[in-house]
Amino acid sequence: MTKKKRDWKREYRVAKKNRTASYMHKFTRKAKDNRNNNNKARRKLGLKTGDPREAGHRKAQSRGGSNSRSNLVIQSRYNNRKKGTK
Repeated sequence: MTKKKRDWKREYRVAKKNRTASYMHKFTRKAKDNRNNNNKARRKLGLKTGDPREAGHRKAQSRGGSNSRSNLVIQSRYNNRKKGTK
């Protein structure tokens, strides 16, 4: 069974049409950049789509950390979200 690709353009059009403010935040420039950086980090660590683990940063990017391989660590989703930007 193959997973269907997500159609972001369609989702954006529907959200804009329905004026769904709680959903529109996913389409801001900052949100797109964050998603892009997270995906780059996952690729550097070799995490595939569907893998429940996440790419964590030893020093958070919001605190000046880089997206380099030496700053990345594989973590469970729970531990990565629990850590926040500490």
